[in-house]
Amino acid sequence: MTRLATSSFDKSVRVWGADNPGYSLRNFTGHSAGVMSLDFHPNKEDLICSCDGDGEIRYWSITNGSCTRAFKGGTAQVRFQSRLGRYLAAAAENVVSILDVETDVKVSRAFEHDRKQNDDASYT
Repeated sequence: MTRLATSSFDKSVRVWGADNPGYSLRNFTGHSAGVMSLDFHPNKEDLICSCDGDGEIRYWSITNGSCTRAFKGGTAQVRFQSRLGRYLAAAAENVVSILDVETDVKVSRAFEHDRKQNDDASYT
């Protein structure tokens, strides 16, 4: 099944079926601030992850319609490791942390940007 997901400043995450985009399959609530980013796990069809402006990361079960875990770690963007999904990259301000998806333990601090030096940089 092809699914799409949206996040919003109304603190919610919605999952939609691509074949019927006028009807949301799931509406997840529980974040305390606007949801800044989300990502589907590349191997676990049931798992989606989101982060809000207060630094909270939440894992959601699409099947159960519930939050399975919540912890602090990212305010701007989250992305699962492509193909394997073992790690989650979480961006907060100018730091990207790498987290183990199973344990939520920070594996490393990937890199830190100096905002003053990189204001003119472009990212793809």
